[in-house]
This record gives sequence, structure tokens and C-alpha cells, in this order.
Amino acid sequence: MVILMQQAGIDMLHVPYTGIPPAVMDVAAGRISSVFASYSDLLPHVQAGTLRILASTGSTRSPISPDIPTMKESGYGGFEVVGFGGLLVPAGTPAALTAKMAASVQKVLARPEIRSRLLELGFEPVDSNQQAFGALVREQNAFWAKVIQDAHVKVE
Repeated sequence: MVILMQQAGIDMLHVPYTGIPPAVMDVAAGRISSVFASYSDLLPHVQAGTLRILASTGSTRSPISPDIPTMKESGYGGFEVVGFGGLLVPAGTPAALTAKMAASVQKVLARPEIRSRLLELGFEPVDSNQQAFGALVREQNAFWAKVIQDAHVKVE
């Protein structure tokens, strides 16, 4: 939301929540006006007709919802934020074990029924490897640190 406020030159009141589900519920109930959330968090409300997605934050339209424009298509060219998840283990975990775990995850994600089910739940599986995922995590940490610093965001 901070990025949108900066790009659009608008000021919005930040309402702190302990998590995305209560915020999504309050948007659906009309107690707050908007929320940025993952498609998986919004899906039940979109399907029920209580929420409408205005734009997606990725660089391209999502295969899950190809009819929803991106923020870039909506006039916010520098806006690209993509949520992600991955399997993490403690530092120092033996390389042989992490390699075996990564291979098992890739094998499961390659199954068409698994990929299909993840898409139904609002998740887009991405083929990756340990090095690429580690680079993504480092890149995102640096990106969000700059957003937080530039916006003078304070932990509440």
C-alpha cells in the first residue's frame, strides 16, 4: 500500500492488523476500503461476490485470473510486487539433505494434479532451484528494506 501511496501521490490511513484474514474480512464487511492480499486469501470472497480484485501486482497478468489487469496496465508502471513462498531449513543443514528435499519438492510440483490443485487454491507454482530461490529472498529483503526506509515505516 505504501508503494501505491507513493506512486499515486495519495495519503491513506494505515490500519494495523495482526494478519491478512481479518483485514480481508473487514474489507468484505465494508469497515475498511481496501487491502493488498494474495489471490489465495481473496479467492473465497471473490467467488462469493463480496470482494472484487481491481488489479494484480505482478509484471504480467496471472494465469489464475487473466481478466484482471496488472497495476502497470492500470497506470502504475513502477509497481511490481509478487508474493512467494518456499521451503526453508535452518542454516547449516547438510547440503545432501537440502538437495534431497529440493528434488522431492520439484518431483511433487511436477505432478499435474498437484499443479492444478495449487492453481485452484490461488497459488502459481514456479519451477526454481535452491540458488534461484535464495537469490529471490535476498533481492526481496533488499527491496522491502528500501521501501520501509524510504517511507519511514515504523513497527507498531
